[in-house]
Amino acid sequence: MELTGRIQAWGDTNSRNRLAGVAITVLFHVVAVVALLQYEPVRSAFTDAMPIMVSLITPQPIVEKPAEPPKLDPQPELHLRANKTTQYQALAEVMAAAGNAGLTRVGVVSDPNVH
Repeated sequence: MELTGRIQAWGDTNSRNRLAGVAITVLFHVVAVVALLQYEPVRSAFTDAMPIMVSLITPQPIVEKPAEPPKLDPQPELHLRANKTTQYQALAEVMAAAGNAGLTRVGVVSDPNVH
């Protein structure tokens, strides 16, 4: 009985030591990366080596809305069909694109009973 208690206590100490070792290792790596990024040649080499990552964090250019949307005569109608599973963002994006294209007759057709 006494032997199993000692083995269990040793396991608790071992897991605490392992957690402390992992925390110290992560801390040292973070400090090293931050220190390296303060040095300009390292920072520029990193941005050259990872252009995809850098482009993902930089904001994309805003698409300019045309000064005057084209006049369509007769004005076509756009009917968007939606149900309960349709995401609002998808509808909003389509409606915004239609408005930017000059369409003024845009509507959402929905049936709440359809799943």
